Amino acid sequence: MKYAFLWILLLWLGQPLLAQQRQPPYWEASPDSLKRVLARQRTDTARLRTVQHLLRVDFNDFYEGLTLLTQATALTRQLHHPAYPAYRTQEAGEHLRTIADSARDLALRYEASRQPVLAKRYRARQMTYDRLALDSLKAAIVQYDALGYQEPYALSSVQTVLLGELRQWQELQAYFAEKLMYYEQQQKPMSMEYCYLMLAVCAIHKSDYNQAISYLLQDAELLKVVKPAEYHVRLRAVGGFYADWGNYDKAQQYLQQALALTIPRSRVGTFLALSEVQKQQGNYQAALANVVQALRTPSQYYTKGPALELRAEMLVRLHQLPAAKQALAQLQQFSDSVSRVPGTGNLQYPGYESRALYHMARKEWAQAEAAWLAAHEQPDNSAAENIHFLRELASFYTQRNQPRQALTYSLRAAAASDTLQAKQNRYNVAYYEQQALERRQASRITSLRQTQVQAEVRARRQRLWLLAALGGLILLGGGATLLWRLNRQKQQANALLATQKAHIEAQAVRLGELDEAKNQFFANVSHELRTPLTLVLGPLDTLLTDPAQTLPAAARAPVALAHRQAQRLLQLVNRILDLTKLQAGRLALHPAPTPLGALLRRVVGQFESLATQRGIALLGPAALPDELHLLLDAGKVEEILTNLLINALNHTPPGGTVRVTATLPGPEVQYAVTVHDTGPGIAAAEQERIFERFYQSPQVQAQGGTGLGLALGRELALLLGGSLTLVSEAGQGAAFTLRFPAPALPAPALENSLAPEPTAAVA
Repeated sequence: MKYAFLWILLLWLGQPLLAQQRQPPYWEASPDSLKRVLARQRTDTARLRTVQHLLRVDFNDFYEGLTLLTQATALTRQLHHPAYPAYRTQEAGEHLRTIADSARDLALRYEASRQPVLAKRYRARQMTYDRLALDSLKAAIVQYDALGYQEPYALSSVQTVLLGELRQWQELQAYFAEKLMYYEQQQKPMSMEYCYLMLAVCAIHKSDYNQAISYLLQDAELLKVVKPAEYHVRLRAVGGFYADWGNYDKAQQYLQQALALTIPRSRVGTFLALSEVQKQQGNYQAALANVVQALRTPSQYYTKGPALELRAEMLVRLHQLPAAKQALAQLQQFSDSVSRVPGTGNLQYPGYESRALYHMARKEWAQAEAAWLAAHEQPDNSAAENIHFLRELASFYTQRNQPRQALTYSLRAAAASDTLQAKQNRYNVAYYEQQALERRQASRITSLRQTQVQAEVRARRQRLWLLAALGGLILLGGGATLLWRLNRQKQQANALLATQKAHIEAQAVRLGELDEAKNQFFANVSHELRTPLTLVLGPLDTLLTDPAQTLPAAARAPVALAHRQAQRLLQLVNRILDLTKLQAGRLALHPAPTPLGALLRRVVGQFESLATQRGIALLGPAALPDELHLLLDAGKVEEILTNLLINALNHTPPGGTVRVTATLPGPEVQYAVTVHDTGPGIAAAEQERIFERFYQSPQVQAQGGTGLGLALGRELALLLGGSLTLVSEAGQGAAFTLRFPAPALPAPALENSLAPEPTAAVA
């Protein structure tokens, strides 16, 4: 009876908690629902709670946000709430923003009416009020932080001011990086989410897309908790970045996830992103199907216009010309109607690319040319779109057999592509940053593994204690409670081990993705460079070798210099491609019968004139047997030795000596070729680093080079099954030794492999 009464009491006490769990939490309601609740609330405390939550989840509209902020300021003042000073400070900052916006509008008006003095005055006033607003907003955020509040509305206002007329990208990045560290320490997920988003925006501005994706993925994980309804937006953004990189499988993976999480009325953007990916893959039928899905979904004019453009283009590419003609007419009608909508400005959807493709399909060349030129000359084209239209124009003129125009636009496209690559990632030979990131990731994984080992040791100790305690408790007769506690600790330890294992696996996957992205980048850059280099070398070769092209003596030397430098750049590009293929395992050996002595004499002979010019004694190897023929890839060996001789000659002063020696197989059954020099030598601390890609010793950086030769040489030596080693002391020169295995061919086999084809007997 006593236990029955206790059970009834527990049920009665638990009813409110169960009811609360069954009802949806107050903060998960939509903003529109909360606004209706706010209109019905009568107590100031309840109204303040609702207003505060709306400020945190629905601050995209400036004027609605300002109205809510004014209400929060008034309510906290009436309630003598400790948050009143913070709301009052933010409200002052927002009003200063409106004054700055008014000054900007006046400046624009005076600029349009050609009154520069007044325009300059109001521009200065706008900058002053923007700075005052920024100071107030930052002060408000400090006050919110002291209260433990999470107020992304205030953070959003700081971002708007800094990226408005001030355009302070560095200040924005520094501010949000500092705030992110603080919010991570304080465990404020809503504020952390907004900081990650802003850091992603800064990374995109710098074209650091690796970092941008990393920030967006971290932002998405937080958004899944604080704003689940917007999680799909971040997934779609990540998918778009992978599509820009050409990793279409990864792009579709994220876009399909976004599509599955999106409510029907918000799927237009995801459908369009999927269709763009499928268009790039050449899957026009699937792209058209997704565009049709987007058009069936109610949408705004700024999403319907691109959908109509894409539908017309897909119909043309599928050779459905009657349907494409109707789609282009519908697009024109829609574009004309949008231009009459207030607030759209000069927004238009001309569909120049679709029209150009349509006219080309109908062989209406004049109209097609006009459409391509109009597409290229649109003032709002991005850099990538500009390159795309330049390439399309080059292709169009090639089809029309107009080589001069085709070459002009092809060279312009190549130059624009080089400029874009340089801006996006400084040729992403932010390789040092990549290496630093990999080292940090590897260090983190090592730390996690050590933690896992320690946890396993603790778990083993706990099991021993569990056995000992179990025996003692059996003897004492009261072991049930202690056994339960120890078992619970064991479960917690196992859960911790599982979590750490999952974390390590995730870090390993991330390192793999980073390595794949790095290799893909080098391959893409090399291929992008080879096309313009080929276009440059072709005319230069013609000018220098064609007897019909008579160059003046004054012009021949600069043309020859340009030809040599272009060839040097092509060799560098080929080195990068070889390194990429080596790392991916796609570079194969091509062994053939090779006379070792003749090979070494040819390689050394190529540098005799250079050594003579520099006053350096170049000594070749001792005579090797002429009958010594090896089965090896002579091209790879020659490339390694060429790099070693270039390094030796570059680092040997006039009057010095460079000596090449060859050693026949010893106990290790490997051939060895050594290049000695009498240069300054290499310090012990740097002898391993010189084989790293892009590394150059501080002592010799002034001599130029890329730091690729020795790295490629070691990789090729490993591919041959051998090694490339260094022996050196500072001030005593250096000796690089290439060792490689190679079977010697016996005389009969050699004769068979080199014998000429038999000729018919003469009667």
